[in-house]
Order: sequence, then C-alpha cells, then structure tokens
Amino acid sequence: MEKKQLTLDEWIELYIQATATLNSNLKKNTQVHQSFEKKIGSINIKPDLTDIIINQEQYLEKINLQSQKHIQLIDESCKNFQKPLQKFNSRNLHYLLILNFCFFLTTGVSIYIAIKKSTKSSELVELQNKNSELQSKISDLNTFFQQNPKNLKFYKKWHQEIKENH
Repeated sequence: MEKKQLTLDEWIELYIQATATLNSNLKKNTQVHQSFEKKIGSINIKPDLTDIIINQEQYLEKINLQSQKHIQLIDESCKNFQKPLQKFNSRNLHYLLILNFCFFLTTGVSIYIAIKKSTKSSELVELQNKNSELQSKISDLNTFFQQNPKNLKFYKKWHQEIKENH
C-alpha cells in the first residue's frame, strides 16, 4: 500500500477551497449575528411592578407598626422616669448645686496650691547639684575617717559635746 503524495498544486487548491468555505461560513455567521442583534434590539421588556408595589406597601406597614411599638415603649419609659422626677424637687436640686460648687471650689484650690508649691525645673536642677555636692563631701569625710580612725573618735566626742550644749 502505497501512500499517494500530494503535489504542491493540489495542496494550494485544497487551501484555496478551505479558505473559500471559511469565508462563506463567516459571511453566513455575520448575517445571522446581525439578524439576532436586530431582533434583540426590537424586544421591549415591560416589567410587572405590581409585586414590587405590594412588597413596598407591606414593608411600609411593618415599619409603621415597629415605629408605633417603639413610640409606646418610649412613652412607657417616660412615665417611669416621671415618677422619680416628681419626687425630686427644687430644694434637692439646690443642695446638689451647692455640693457641686463646693467640690469644684476645693478642686480649684487644690490645683492652685499644687501648682504654687511645685518646684520649678531650675530649682530642681539647683537642688540636684547641691545634693551631689553634699554626697561628694560625705564620701570625702567617710574616706578621711576610714583612713584616720583617731580623728573619728575626736569628731564623735566633739559632736556629743555640741548636742549636750544645745
């Protein structure tokens, strides 16, 4: 069985036939597509709004019922709050106002005293410097007395005499 080899002319002829059928199919498909577009463009859709209107009315009724329930709850809570307010008279209000005034006054005075008594940063720096100087003097004295124990005994006697005289 021998396979028959196609010649170049036969291949070209097959190619031309295939392209011709492809072109004719494309033309037919475009015509069908254009006709579908025209038919789809001519379709008019008119929605039925009665269901939507009915649902909207039902929803509005539900909202109205809920709002009426909330209004009733608010009215009941207002009545519950009116009872204690009726018991609360202006005399009690005056006492509370005076008490609040006293609290604010004492708070203001406390803040004023705290600010007045507070140390300034410059004073704090001076105190820290003096503290460091005194600490260095104390450490110097400690080292001196450790090196000279006889002077420590003399210092203790002298300090005791000063305490007794004063």
